[in-house]
Amino acid sequence: MSKKKRRKGRGSANGAAGPPSIEAIIGSAWRLLREGSFTQARGLAEGALKLVSGHAEALHILGLAALQTGRTEKAVDLIGQAIAADDSDPSCHSNLAVALNRLGRGEEAEAASRRAVKLRADYADGHVNLGLSLENQGRLEDAEAAFRRAIEARPGHVNAHNNLGNVLRRRGELDAAISAYHKAVALLGHPDFSPQRMASLEMIMSVGAPLHLEHKQALTSALPGRFHELYGLTEGMVTILDKNDADRKMGSVGVPPPFSEIKILDRQGEEAAAGEVGEICGRGPFLMPGYYNRPALTKKAVVDGWLHSGDLGYVDEDGFLFLVDRKKDMIISGGVNVYPRDIEEIVVQHPAVRETAVFGVPHDKWGETPIAAVIVHETGAADAINVTNAEELKEWINAHVGAKFQRVHKVIVVEDFPRSVAGKTLKRFMRDDYLSGAG
Repeated sequence: MSKKKRRKGRGSANGAAGPPSIEAIIGSAWRLLREGSFTQARGLAEGALKLVSGHAEALHILGLAALQTGRTEKAVDLIGQAIAADDSDPSCHSNLAVALNRLGRGEEAEAASRRAVKLRADYADGHVNLGLSLENQGRLEDAEAAFRRAIEARPGHVNAHNNLGNVLRRRGELDAAISAYHKAVALLGHPDFSPQRMASLEMIMSVGAPLHLEHKQALTSALPGRFHELYGLTEGMVTILDKNDADRKMGSVGVPPPFSEIKILDRQGEEAAAGEVGEICGRGPFLMPGYYNRPALTKKAVVDGWLHSGDLGYVDEDGFLFLVDRKKDMIISGGVNVYPRDIEEIVVQHPAVRETAVFGVPHDKWGETPIAAVIVHETGAADAINVTNAEELKEWINAHVGAKFQRVHKVIVVEDFPRSVAGKTLKRFMRDDYLSGAG
């Protein structure tokens, strides 16, 4: 591998490099800030102020470093100084609004956000912060409009979608227990479902529990050119599958947004090759500083600036992420890693099955063995076998899985699954219920 030639800086006649320019210092400070190295970023920004007193970007960086480390009042002061030095940067006004919102100063935050979007009408972050300031003042209808403008400016804006959902819930216009998974499946299976009647629908956003491939293909076939999927963690990691990539990368949950990264680590903690399964790790500008008053948990979750998700997946040659399963949900049967999601993708292909969840339970011979819980359609397809006899469904599943170690030990038919408020299936409760019943 050839080494890149180093560019010589301006210096003395003998070729020695001179001091870095103010632009280089500021550029490095921004990079460190995005990487979460707040102390180093602050040091460079303070150095820049010694070179150029009142430098707006340096003050802005110091303000953001203060904001990220919990010194919100100081952040308001520093970002205010940056605006006094240069009033033309919309991001500066928007970040001032973030700090003011945290202090509960909604009217001042509103004014700062309105200045940001006046400077740049398509500035999505400015509209989000405007929405938050309006929501904090109880002006929910105005907040909804602001979040919708943010989504128009940037359709994949995660915070805009989440905050819009929160506002709609508060206004009573959205079921708080909505789940992209079971709502979408119910929609497709409804006898009155008609793609023509949904022609005005412009976007389908799948968040929370991921859709199984069978349902995703049915949804995009019936309503093409609308599907987006988000994968992420509240702690600060996200990937986005855009509608333009949904068909060619159907099984993927997308790629990270700008300024964010993901990587896959194997059991030895080394970066895995394309196609190799490992733990999904990520970092970016919205990575959390840590769990409140839980330093030990923070140290375990964030290692060398990378958030460890606890999810298993792989990336392809184009950098698109594919989920495999939750690390803690993986079943080890006879020394082989069994991923429940692989079995679930088979189970949902049965015409009588609406949803499924596969989990592992102890087994005397194999260590662990898979159990498949299923929810059946209220009115099954004509060619569906009678799954009230769960043994028949078990035989069908075991005849269709790709390997012997994926064969399920038992099938149980249930009316519904235990779910979190985000609609995610809580397999640990299902496992506990099964074991207590089996005992």
